[in-house]
This record gives sequence, C-alpha cells and structure tokens, in this order.
Amino acid sequence: MARTKAFEETEVLNKIQKLFWRKGFNGTSVDDLVKESGLSRSSLYDTFGDKEKLFQLSLKKYRDENTTQMLTMIEESNDIKKTIQSIFDYVFNDIEEQNKLGCLMVNTAIELAPHKTKIAKMVDENMEVLHAALTHKIKQAQKARQVKTNLDASAFAALLINTLNGIRVGERHQFDKKKQKSVAKLILDLL
Repeated sequence: MARTKAFEETEVLNKIQKLFWRKGFNGTSVDDLVKESGLSRSSLYDTFGDKEKLFQLSLKKYRDENTTQMLTMIEESNDIKKTIQSIFDYVFNDIEEQNKLGCLMVNTAIELAPHKTKIAKMVDENMEVLHAALTHKIKQAQKARQVKTNLDASAFAALLINTLNGIRVGERHQFDKKKQKSVAKLILDLL
C-alpha cells in the first residue's frame, strides 16, 4: 500500500523557490534543500526529482507568476505607454518587496543559462514571449498613431527588455530608484 504524502507540494516548492532565489543554483546544496523543505532527501527526490529538476520547477513557477502577470498587462493594454510605465512600476515595486533578490529569471540567465541547455531554453522562451507580446502591442499602437510610426517595434521591445533586465541586475548591488525612474522616463520618451 502506498504511503500518503504528509505535505503540500506547492508549499514545499514555494520554500525551495525562495531558497534558490536567495542563494542561486550553485550556492544551494542538497542539504539546504532538505533543511528548507523539511523533507527527507528521499521524499524530496521522489516528489520533485533531483536538484536541477527542482530548480526547473522553481523557475517555471516564477515564470508562471511573474511573466504571466506582465503578459496580461501587455495583452490587455489599450495604451502601450501607460502599460510600459505600469511594467516599470511593477518592477520597482518588486525590487522593494523582494529586498534586492533580483529577478529569478535574470539571475538564472547570468548564472546558469551559459552552462545548462534546458534552463537556457526556459530563459530564452521567457524573453521571446515577452518580446513578441511587446512587439505586437507596439505595432498596434503605431497603426493607431499612439506612438511614433517610424520606430522599429521589435528593436524597441528588445531595448525595453534589456533595460528591465539591466535594472534587475543592478538591483543586486546598487539600486538608485531616482536614476532608474529617469531611465524609465527616457524609454517612454522614445515612443
């Protein structure tokens, strides 16, 4: 007869995700995962798989929560300038709430994407879906004459994503909200 699990998988994954977010993949040991989850090594592996699989699940959870929220903002947008400002505000608020942890997706791009193919694919897919959504909305705004029509929508979307990623990298060691708000204003002025 199979044993009943005496824990909530989502709750455990939340704890593990926060651990990876704080310490990174390489800084997190299996002992850390066992301690943080409160599970035995065998229960952890039987339920979630090895450390890399746990990290992938954590990254997917992060993407589902954060990228989905940004995509919804973009897709529901009737005013791309206001939406981009809202995205900047979302990032600035997240920086304050997460106490300089950075963006798990950006942290992963730096730490692991060059070395782990499956994780690199997850990061790339995340960036591509944001890029496609932004490009589409900017083109719609151009057709409606809400933004400059001579602007390369794809290049602007890439610039915006690179700027947001740069802000997230910078938050880990120095974050000057006033300067970053000036950067956000400059980006919006380009539209």
